[in-house]
Amino acid sequence: MWEKDKLNRRMYAEFLSTLIKNSEKYKRSEKEESYVIALDSGWGTGKTYFLELMEEYLKQEQEMHVIHYSAWENDFWDNAFIPLLYALYHSDSLKNGMRKEEGKKYGKEILLLALCLGRAFSQKKLEAFLGEEGVKVLENGLDHWEENPAESVADVFQGYEDFQKALEKIRQMLRELLRKENGEKKVLVVIDELDRCRPDFAVQTLEVVKHLFNVDGLVFLFAVDLEQLGCVVRGIYGESLDARTYLNRMFHYITHLPDADAGDYFKILYQEKKENFQEEHQKAEYETGLADCVRGLAAGFRLSLRELDTIWKNYLVLYDYKLKDYRRTEAHQLYLIFLVLKYKISDLGRYLKERELDSLNQMKELDMCRGSLSVDSPLSELFRQSVAQPLEGMKGWVYGPNAGPAGKREIDLMEADGIHLIFTENNGWGKIRIHSKSCFAGILYAPDFSGWEYFKNLTIVEYMKKQLELFTFDGEQANDER
Repeated sequence: MWEKDKLNRRMYAEFLSTLIKNSEKYKRSEKEESYVIALDSGWGTGKTYFLELMEEYLKQEQEMHVIHYSAWENDFWDNAFIPLLYALYHSDSLKNGMRKEEGKKYGKEILLLALCLGRAFSQKKLEAFLGEEGVKVLENGLDHWEENPAESVADVFQGYEDFQKALEKIRQMLRELLRKENGEKKVLVVIDELDRCRPDFAVQTLEVVKHLFNVDGLVFLFAVDLEQLGCVVRGIYGESLDARTYLNRMFHYITHLPDADAGDYFKILYQEKKENFQEEHQKAEYETGLADCVRGLAAGFRLSLRELDTIWKNYLVLYDYKLKDYRRTEAHQLYLIFLVLKYKISDLGRYLKERELDSLNQMKELDMCRGSLSVDSPLSELFRQSVAQPLEGMKGWVYGPNAGPAGKREIDLMEADGIHLIFTENNGWGKIRIHSKSCFAGILYAPDFSGWEYFKNLTIVEYMKKQLELFTFDGEQANDER
């Protein structure tokens, strides 16, 4: 099973398993029977995938029963109590103990609790607390207050007493079923995707678990983004609320899903598609070069695993359409960099202009990516180039087997005819024959030079924008665009 654990989170799963098994030792008071854990991790960090592995692991261990509950799939309901109780009722942990007679026996209490925990529960409105009958008593009872105040007050309090009795009966029912079916084993209820729910349902789920399902033998594991959940809580109770203190009261233990290494995750994605790449792009140095680049980009732009998935899928489109013909690894690093820039910044040219940045070298988000490049990488030169400089007349290094004894040569590029690069050097003209591994200034590669006439007046940013849009520089279309 753990061969699927590509992000090396097995040890963390073992830690959580130990915490759950021994949770009775860590309760804050004797009145607390259940134990509630928050697994904190942001959107797109692989929480759900980790939970799938962990649940499978716990089931194989056979030391506890596991119930998976997707809060988001149930937030269409008007209260959080019924769907969660239903999930417990119909789980493998309890269903063997359920009988029709028990359903009838507790049906009245379940109905009463459902009525009391209506749509307005999370806003603490009175009708949601007392139920419909209690509200009617309040609405009509005031008219008879002077006639019989004691009776009116008694009717109001009766609704509250009925609620408390029903609640205790349901708890007792769960205790009996858990004891009957599981003995000393715990039942772990994994609640996923709470932060995707509508705010009132999310908050109500927290409070229902804390107050209504406080039953010995139950452990709840919430997979949430606590920062986002805090915003949800303040949306319900007001911006002045200390959301973190509120959440600390709800959870006995808060733990954080270990961050995944973006480079390692990229290698997982690459290995899954490796057979679709050209043979020259299946070499270890290609994989490592791209993974190092992605690691730096993920750190600089704080990319989640889900965002990396999206960028990777866009890269695969580019690869099939054009990048498979690019021999140099730097070309593929270049397009990954600009895919991230496109994903995180809607208009790169405007972004640079507003911040008065003349080169990519000045973008702090790219610092770690630049640091991951080799000293002699053509992309290091690209980062230093002015983003406002047209490609024609750009001064830079040409790299490749035909660029001289050192494999590179500094030139002022003037023309390219698909066969040769034509340049000026020391007030004279020269030619370099284009090789399949030729590169100029980290921006242009062998397949690009055939379209030189149609993009030579573009800046680096303008050119890459068109490349990412799969633009074809075929004369008429290029001129229309220009």
